[in-house]
Amino acid sequence: VNFQKEGPYCLLGHSADGKFALELTRILRQEGKAVEFLGLIDAFPPVPGLKEPLGKKVNHFVNRLRHKSPRDALAAVWRLFQWRLQKQWNRAVGILLVKRWQDQGKVRRVKHFLMGQYLAEPYDGEVTYFHATLDPANPARDLIDEWQKIITGKLKVVPVFGDHMSVVQPPHVADLAKKILAGIDRGESES
Repeated sequence: VNFQKEGPYCLLGHSADGKFALELTRILRQEGKAVEFLGLIDAFPPVPGLKEPLGKKVNHFVNRLRHKSPRDALAAVWRLFQWRLQKQWNRAVGILLVKRWQDQGKVRRVKHFLMGQYLAEPYDGEVTYFHATLDPANPARDLIDEWQKIITGKLKVVPVFGDHMSVVQPPHVADLAKKILAGIDRGESES
């Protein structure tokens, strides 16, 4: 937290970055620092063995291909194949690659590998979960049930119009921003 030495802190994480926001919040609180707000935007719970449903993965991939030319779509399928192959290799070789990736500045690879190993500890603070309402592959109830296994404090669920990615893009991001600010304001008034 070199960028802001003093709290209170307001943290937010979307998708897989929700795990980072949760863990940073835990570390800050352990150091005695005040975290005023923790928001998770349609974040998948860091539960061992719990994987993103195949239907959701396929749906996101097909949606990304929808407006591409056949040549670009084929290139995207080839990149996906290469990525899956790389992912299997990374699992096999594991932590030996982390140091190499760090030295090469491949932060994203380090992040994805380490987040795959992350086991969340119970968190007793308050969390606001912004759930994308147009995401049929991940019903709100399923995600909330999994988050409640980790978040032992108050879990406030706020619906946000859009799917997993469109909630953080115009025009839906404006509604999300209002709801985030309302959550922060509510936290300040309760302090």
